Amino acid sequence: MLGPDPESMIWHKASYSDSGEACVELGGDAHARAVRDSKLGAAGPLLRLTPAGADALTAHLRGTTHLPHE
Repeated sequence: MLGPDPESMIWHKASYSDSGEACVELGGDAHARAVRDSKLGAAGPLLRLTPAGADALTAHLRGTTHLPHE
């Protein structure tokens, strides 16, 4: 498993999530990051990323850089 147990992570709701049902949460520590659907919480799947991978994905979503293979 990459990183800490999801139950021990501190989760934060994404600032761009709407107030309805389209919400994601971000969690992690110094070694790993994870993204999950806030509606499903611990029962749902996780997208696990390295810190560098999470930074690249965040930058791409903000439109400030391009992911490889574009």
